[in-house]
Amino acid sequence: MEKQAGVAGTGGAADGEGSSRKPWVCGPASADSLDSPTGSHVEWCKQLIAATISSQIQQPDILSRDNHKAFRRPEFMVSKRLNPRNLPALRYGAQVKMYQVNQVPLLPGETIQTTVKDVMYVCPFSGLVNGTLTITDYKLYFSSVEKESPFILDINMGVISRLESISVPNQGENTKGLELVCKDMRSPRFAYKTEESQVDVVEVISRHAFPLSHNLPLFAFLYKDQFPVDGWKVYDPTAEYRRQGLPNESWTISKINSTYELCDTYPSVLVIPTNITDEDIRRVAVFRAKHRIPLLLAGAAKIADKLESGKTSVVVHCSDGWDRTSQLTSLAMLMLDSYYRTLRGFQVLVEKEWISFGHKFSARVGHGDENHANSERSPLFVQFIDCVWQMTRQFPAAFEFNELFLITVLDHLYSCLFGTFLYNSEQERVVHEVQTKTISLWSYINSQLEEFTNPFYVDYENHVLYPLVSSRHLELWTSFYARWNPRMRPQVPVHQTLKELLFLRAELQRRVEELQRETTSHSLSSGSEHSPTHPTGTALHTTV
Repeated sequence: MEKQAGVAGTGGAADGEGSSRKPWVCGPASADSLDSPTGSHVEWCKQLIAATISSQIQQPDILSRDNHKAFRRPEFMVSKRLNPRNLPALRYGAQVKMYQVNQVPLLPGETIQTTVKDVMYVCPFSGLVNGTLTITDYKLYFSSVEKESPFILDINMGVISRLESISVPNQGENTKGLELVCKDMRSPRFAYKTEESQVDVVEVISRHAFPLSHNLPLFAFLYKDQFPVDGWKVYDPTAEYRRQGLPNESWTISKINSTYELCDTYPSVLVIPTNITDEDIRRVAVFRAKHRIPLLLAGAAKIADKLESGKTSVVVHCSDGWDRTSQLTSLAMLMLDSYYRTLRGFQVLVEKEWISFGHKFSARVGHGDENHANSERSPLFVQFIDCVWQMTRQFPAAFEFNELFLITVLDHLYSCLFGTFLYNSEQERVVHEVQTKTISLWSYINSQLEEFTNPFYVDYENHVLYPLVSSRHLELWTSFYARWNPRMRPQVPVHQTLKELLFLRAELQRRVEELQRETTSHSLSSGSEHSPTHPTGTALHTTV
């Protein structure tokens, strides 16, 4: 089925803040609207990547659009040759437990819907590849017919933005072409023979790529894996506010929104000034269109400086308070509070500023919804994670988490494998019983922290980060946006090198501790032998 061009998550609505307040984000100037192709963060990155590598790629032109014009746009695909070390990998930067049925790795709860043989995958790097396409309720899994070194490609359904029919010249009347336009920069294309007894491939893919549009559940409600850590316990709002020294003489923890009657997009636990009554809060909420009161928090480098150097409070608000406000407040907190730069602290930050305070993940990402042209789609959370990555480049030892962690978070923003980013508000997640019926992304991540730990991390406690925010200091995140191009990936995965460095650091730390114990023991015994005037054996020097 042919639909208009455009990538879900690239256009769309955003908060209408004034031109004088700009968040520190990587992308074109804010003068371009988010609805325009040039104003969209993801679309801008696609154009930049295409311009960078278009001279390197020769696109096979066996397929063309239905308008019969040659389609030579470079694609960004990942391909893998089957290797035992790759089998347990969820090919989105993470590893999860899988089962194998007829050589197709399946997640717990995942079921095969149909298998199509004699499928031709048009790879922009390897040429035409013949193989079998297996469609499950979670992913598309293509494997080549080659046995010794098979070509493997898998794409989870949640990342698909739209399906497009493409013409297949000179391949016979019964041959159909299909392009999957994905939210993560990929656009894989397939050609296959149609038979009367064969199921409708497009229909099967559509049902499971857009389950909500077909009255089906999101896959997160079918996923049945178990992890030793419960990620839903990562964020406790009352405990987090107490860590920040609240309540105190100026601020109090309020349950005024415990039933979401004050504001259905705000969390049940709020912090309000002690000199404001509940009735005052209700009047302020009525004044606001969505009943979202302005937040006394901070955002971006200038606001962080106001808070740290000026010792002032800052009011952050935009038209609704669930998009740009979340970007600004979370980035400022990341600069100001070293706790949020730890693995667990960053999870708390995302839970608090984005998930709890009502960023509309469902509307902005379009989970399970086939309406890719919806103006609500916008890559605001992707922009935020890009900003975090920019900061990790400028302060490589200040963050406990590594690049793989950020990529994994973004991949599962789309995947619908976990319940963490589903729905638009805390209230909606309560109604759909997300915490009891789905698994948290943090359960998976916190069960294997060594995969996501930065070996260069130093705890800069009480240090404020002031990143350079001019455009000449910003970089294109090729490890995320261009990772599907094998010519732009390192031969040895960066995260594998980081794991080796982390192991080496642990070994060195263990050796240092052994030497310290030996030094202390030697000092104590030496002091008892050579210092008879000090019968208590108290050391006369400090052991470093």
